[in-house]
Amino acid sequence: MKLPGRTHQALAFIRALYRVERQSRQLTDEERRQQRQEKSVPILTRFKAWLDEQIHSVLPKSALGNPLNNMTYLLSNARNKHVNILRHLNSLSQRN
Repeated sequence: MKLPGRTHQALAFIRALYRVERQSRQLTDEERRQQRQEKSVPILTRFKAWLDEQIHSVLPKSALGNPLNNMTYLLSNARNKHVNILRHLNSLSQRN
């Protein structure tokens, strides 16, 4: 039995994220946020760890290296922006 390639593994992570979004369509904004925290964040964390492992075994400008670099960059930025937004909201709430 052939093991799935990197592309299939990456798509499995993306499909899992879309599944969470489909399941949360009818939820309120707060329920959707909670659903994402509980289900999407762990998927994104595993996806980022997987990307970090894969990035060292492909050429940066190859057909797979370029998308891996882009996804690693996007996930890192998304995580940093999320943390910065939370810090900002916390600082605003402490002022009141």
